[in-house]
Amino acid sequence: MTAAPNVPSLLAVDNLAISYASGESRQQVVHDVSFEVRPGEFVALVGESGSGKTTIAQSVIGLLPRNGRIEAGAIRLNGITISDWNDTRLNSLRGARISLVPQDPGQSLNPTRTIGAQIGEIFRIHGQRDRAEIRRRVIELITRVGLSDPELRAGQYPHELSGGMRQRVLIAIAIALKPELIIADEPTSALDVTVQRRILDLIDDLRREIGTAVLLITHDLGIAADRADRIVVLRHGRIQEQGETRQLIAAPQNVYTRQLLADVPVLAEAVLRPAPSAAAADAVLVRNLTVEFGTAWSRTRFRAVDDVSFRVAKGTTHAIVGESGSGKTTTVRAIVGYQRPTSGQVIVAGTELSSLRGERLRQFRRSIQLVYQNPFGSLDPRQDIRDIIAEPLLNYAPVPRLERQRKVEAMLDRVKLPRAVLDRRPAALSGGQRQRVAIARALILDPPILVLDEAVSALDVTVQAQILKLLDELQRELSLTYLFVSHDLAVVRQIADTVSVFKNGRIVESGRVESVFHHPRDPYTIDLIAAVPGRNLPRRVAIAAE
Repeated sequence: MTAAPNVPSLLAVDNLAISYASGESRQQVVHDVSFEVRPGEFVALVGESGSGKTTIAQSVIGLLPRNGRIEAGAIRLNGITISDWNDTRLNSLRGARISLVPQDPGQSLNPTRTIGAQIGEIFRIHGQRDRAEIRRRVIELITRVGLSDPELRAGQYPHELSGGMRQRVLIAIAIALKPELIIADEPTSALDVTVQRRILDLIDDLRREIGTAVLLITHDLGIAADRADRIVVLRHGRIQEQGETRQLIAAPQNVYTRQLLADVPVLAEAVLRPAPSAAAADAVLVRNLTVEFGTAWSRTRFRAVDDVSFRVAKGTTHAIVGESGSGKTTTVRAIVGYQRPTSGQVIVAGTELSSLRGERLRQFRRSIQLVYQNPFGSLDPRQDIRDIIAEPLLNYAPVPRLERQRKVEAMLDRVKLPRAVLDRRPAALSGGQRQRVAIARALILDPPILVLDEAVSALDVTVQAQILKLLDELQRELSLTYLFVSHDLAVVRQIADTVSVFKNGRIVESGRVESVFHHPRDPYTIDLIAAVPGRNLPRRVAIAAE
């Protein structure tokens, strides 16, 4: 439901400037930002990490951190300035007229209270005291957001629900009092693509039914292009461009917007890669792999991986895709020797893993290295970059200090990082730089195989494009084999030669990427592909200097 241009603004942000205190000084992070949201409209604030998106959203609802301050400008709701209101006055708006759906349901829900109690709290905060009526409305909301067995869910705790279910609970809380505006701050960034689609469909349905406007905060231009009426593009706290969605993506005026559009992986656009030779040796061979776990609540065993088989030819990239819980991570752990199979075979670089124990298994891991999703979590914050990259050389076959230094510097050059970062710690680097460090550390032992476990999913789209380009260059230069684990099919389309689609611990479809993506046979694969956002994006965007 797109609001007509002459409809008065529901939300107006005028010349907003925001700063944060840092020690005794202040740093301005939002500069002269102006935009509006009309009743029933879906507006997306798009930009990379650090662009000011979340800061602006927090300022609208009066939830800036204590060191944050509005320096100039105004925020108006239905023409009334609310940016100078205190907490007491703003509490009358929160939930009732403006609601927030935060990014991380794990951090936003109280683990010690039931789902029903947490949804019911919004009614109690706003003065309702009839317990039976609150209970009825809680069950109604749980049903409305599509959770099965609402009576059961009301009595459960957050840890008993999946990520997608917890996000639906947050939406139930947000819509409880039928607010005029919902601010959704990266509400689906941690969710699988099919769950993401269902959550966004739910928000759209509610918007149409009750006329609520949506301000979506996202770094995903594909979602914005598919869902928003208008897009506001931010960079370094400044608006680069804003306008009606179709016009903006068809003819972007700003060079940064064009770069963002060019960097978004588009499912319809494949990178043409030569087919591996039929005679190519296998770098990884998995035969009838089964992994079972015991459970505390039952004598039966849970089968996490069920009779899985695939091969990865040397020098190629094989993708493993599927939703959370599909068996991807357990399969990878078996391949790198961290999880012993219940049955079946894993052969890596000609070595059958079941025969390895102790020191032989430890030395085997030199040939296959892992790059994780979150480089900040996988890098020791107490070490400098020099020691982080050099550490594997000390763990396996000790290398003399000067030789270590030479190898570290050469690897830093290879991943295109300046020598100046060697004496810094991970916190002083950007997300993309940290991921380059993680790749350098994985490659320092010259392994023929890298396992990339959601290695680009936490990165902004431009940084993601740079890392994918780096991985492609390294593969060609070093004849590397990649096992690429991802839930992002558009990224898989860019980097992989072959793919296996996992569901409930089994492979439902496998083959060359272009064959699986162009002619999917399994209903689950078809559903995965249909859920990928960005179908309204153009295939190519010309990037020219301003």
